[in-house]
Amino acid sequence: MADSVHIVKRVLFENIELKALSFVLAAVVWFAIQGDINNERTIRDVPIQLRLGPGQAVRDQSDDVVKVTVRGSRNDIMTLDRDAMSAMLDVERRGLDPDGAIAIRPRDIEGANNARVIRIQPSSLRLELTREANRVVPVKVMVVGEPDGAVVTTVSCDPSEVTIRGPDIELKDVEVVQTELIDIRGRTRPLSRRVAIVEPSDRWEATFTPSQVEVSIQIEEERATRRWENVDVSVIEPAGRTNEYVIEPAQVDVSITGRPEEIGRVREGEVRIFADCASVLRGRTNDVLLIVHVPTWLRAASQATPSNVQVRIVEPPPPPLPPPPPAPAPDPAPAEEVVPEEDEPAPPDPALEVQE
Repeated sequence: MADSVHIVKRVLFENIELKALSFVLAAVVWFAIQGDINNERTIRDVPIQLRLGPGQAVRDQSDDVVKVTVRGSRNDIMTLDRDAMSAMLDVERRGLDPDGAIAIRPRDIEGANNARVIRIQPSSLRLELTREANRVVPVKVMVVGEPDGAVVTTVSCDPSEVTIRGPDIELKDVEVVQTELIDIRGRTRPLSRRVAIVEPSDRWEATFTPSQVEVSIQIEEERATRRWENVDVSVIEPAGRTNEYVIEPAQVDVSITGRPEEIGRVREGEVRIFADCASVLRGRTNDVLLIVHVPTWLRAASQATPSNVQVRIVEPPPPPLPPPPPAPAPDPAPAEEVVPEEDEPAPPDPALEVQE
């Protein structure tokens, strides 16, 4: 008995300092290891993915994402990629319990790598299954915002229809599907982009063929049109030519299309119409294209109505004929001799006869 006690004392107290130091070192190493391998991290919004049987579709499910808590070394925890994680539930193989639920187990979490899944919230998923069906529906392009100083002229997508696959009882109410929102605020140029189709409901899962469409949005500068009526048509002719022209019609209408702020700055008299008569021929009616003159700073499209006029040269009057030569004077007639007539006696005065 004494020997046993002596042995125990020797084991416990012999080299007590060295044993105490060994114990302290072991404790430090143990706590260090525990501190490194027992790091925890909670990852939110891990998506749930379902593996369904042929012809099955989900009409409704209680959750789309789960919150997963994992434990592991600091390196394992810090290198986790949330986008690579998912909860994969094999509904086809495991089926649902009588309440229509399926448990979400740690082994169902993919992408955890060397970290250990210790908690999942929620721990189960309720599903309502139905038959799967297909339907072809048109695509509506969703646009938000307004371009800067421009207008949207056309919006189109290719293809204009897609095939949607989902629960038959839900598909009967789907008349159209929408694209992701396309923001065109501040844009001034056309836009072409490939965008995804948005599921018509967050209660059930749908797949699309194709899953994306090519969207084309035509954007043009905002335009305004201003009109001038009865503008006189002027003539352009080569230097040195001074013909007189007859223009029909002599007045036309002019329209100018451009940016509203520029169109509004044009003053009366700054828009003029010219007919280039350099090639006009005499003796015929010529069809001449009109030229619209606008200020040089104006970036706009102009149009005269009508765009052509009929032009002819007015022929000058013929020169006057020279006056005819004067007629020769006739020969003078010989002068006649004038014989003086004898005086006739005056008639008697009646007064004198009475006195006698």
